[in-house]
Amino acid sequence: SEALDHMPALNLGSNQAAGLMNGIAPRIAAESIESVPPRGSLVRLLHGSGRLAAIGEVGQAGFIHIKRVFRESGGRTPGGTG
Repeated sequence: SEALDHMPALNLGSNQAAGLMNGIAPRIAAESIESVPPRGSLVRLLHGSGRLAAIGEVGQAGFIHIKRVFRESGGRTPGGTG
């Protein structure tokens, strides 16, 4: 995820992160919209732990259009058995 560090990051709450994993795009709360990058900007969506959850594009009225979701590997290490 270091290659994406140039993108602004938005931290997801636990409900938003769970929804994202079930196909529900997050919406940024009205009180936070001023701190959100301009419409059309690509952003990193982060779990509370700081781990990359998805890449999204800022839409109208605080909606985030998901471009790519990154799921956990289920605890398995790359090339490993678990």
